[in-house]
Amino acid sequence: MSQQPNTPASESVWKNPQTIVAIITGIVTVLVALIGILPNILPRNEPEPTPVVVVVAATAAPPTSTSGAAAPTHTSLPAQPSTDMPATAPTDVPAATAPPANVLLLYDEVSFTLLNQSGRALSLQGVIFRSSAGQWDALRWGDTIYDRLPNASCLRIRDNASGTRQPPRQCADPIYGLMLVQGSDLFWLGVSSFDVLQNGAPLATCQTAAETCALFIP
Repeated sequence: MSQQPNTPASESVWKNPQTIVAIITGIVTVLVALIGILPNILPRNEPEPTPVVVVVAATAAPPTSTSGAAAPTHTSLPAQPSTDMPATAPTDVPAATAPPANVLLLYDEVSFTLLNQSGRALSLQGVIFRSSAGQWDALRWGDTIYDRLPNASCLRIRDNASGTRQPPRQCADPIYGLMLVQGSDLFWLGVSSFDVLQNGAPLATCQTAAETCALFIP
């Protein structure tokens, strides 16, 4: 009995059409199964969700009315008058009123006259008339004259070189005293003004162009 050669089993399998079909079918089944489960196994590249910003506007809650309870009301108080004290305007202090003139001086290019219009006897003690051209001391009219000059009376000095002159019309009574002088005694000539002083204190400044000057002698 002759022995036939042994054929490998693997070769016999691949030569069997049914076996090949079964293998292919199994492979296809496995592939289909893998395809079905792969999406669940592999990580998903899902797009990042876009954040949604929600803006909530705060609204006042509507007042709720409660039956039987009145809503509180706010009563506006009347404006109170200002209690600030008004600023007081500075009060002007009235200047001291100068006493009315009681002496009138009258002068021209040759004579100088003093008229007492005080309404009483007047003392000229300590009175001096002075300018840059010279001066005259009332004492020189005489001790008994200058210290008690009657009301409405005149005292005069006149340029010795001028000759006789009439006194001013304001001198109603005869001249109470007259002195003829020259040089620096003619203090009112050649200057624009002269000063009247009493015991060194100024009483008035008189303008020579005015030819008259009213002042008060205490």
